[in-house]
Amino acid sequence: MTRALANELGRKTSGHPAIPSFKVTSLDIRSGWAKADVTPLGRDSGLDSVYVLMHKRGGRWAFVTLGTGLFGSGRQFHVPRSLWSRWGL
Repeated sequence: MTRALANELGRKTSGHPAIPSFKVTSLDIRSGWAKADVTPLGRDSGLDSVYVLMHKRGGRWAFVTLGTGLFGSGRQFHVPRSLWSRWGL
């Protein structure tokens, strides 16, 4: 999971800046899905903390989406409905 987070957060995309240094402040794993709260560190510490949604596929964790809020992501990414209110999806 850490590798998947580092791969995604370490590269700049049109949706977010690269965040090479970060700390996972909380992590909840349920039914092959995970929601992590990530705080940028070092020179990136001025950036907002983000929520990261991941899904385990073929035995490996894959990045799904990130944001300061994930409302609507449950339906969009087919997360089990039982996790929507728990994770604010």
